[in-house]
Amino acid sequence: MNAGQTWRMLKHLLNPDNTKSAHKQTLRKLVHQYNGSEEDFIAEASNTYIPAMLVIEHGPYSGGPNELLDEEFTVAEIRAMLQKLSTKFAPGPDGITNRTLRNLDDQAIENITQYINECWTEGTIPKQWKKAEVIVIPKPGKPPDLSNLRPISLTSCAGKLTEHAFLDRINTYLEENEIYPIPCWGFAHGSSRKTPCCKLSSRL
Repeated sequence: MNAGQTWRMLKHLLNPDNTKSAHKQTLRKLVHQYNGSEEDFIAEASNTYIPAMLVIEHGPYSGGPNELLDEEFTVAEIRAMLQKLSTKFAPGPDGITNRTLRNLDDQAIENITQYINECWTEGTIPKQWKKAEVIVIPKPGKPPDLSNLRPISLTSCAGKLTEHAFLDRINTYLEENEIYPIPCWGFAHGSSRKTPCCKLSSRL
């Protein structure tokens, strides 16, 4: 038994109501108790947790060129992003997991780097990466009810890899050029929620 299996068993023993099987049982009970057909239940759940999509049309980029930001991603950068991906996250609608991406061979990593560079240069994201599989999890300690569910959106792991690469490039540029304001703690490397608390405590 590996560490992950041991941890899952321990969590089940400590809180048997917060397991996948318990969640499925709660959802089955909720569907059974619902006053209406299964189609009506799905429709009401969709209206409650999946809001209408707001389509925003963005115009072309009107800023000037920036050599540091505009340069293409290297294979080394994408490989580093791959190693940061957690293998515990569930895949999106395409079924491709982070573990699969981390086990790609050199040629496949070069291919995905080339595709990410095309997205970066053209300023576009594939529609497949914008799709999400929405699952609902019952809130712990709450009675089975449609209002007591927590939705989770599972998106493409390849899309999340691209997002991480974009975010790391932008954050690095903002930090190295000291564009972030000094009191800004969120998303800053090497800081956490404890950092501003320690700063505030030292000044009091």
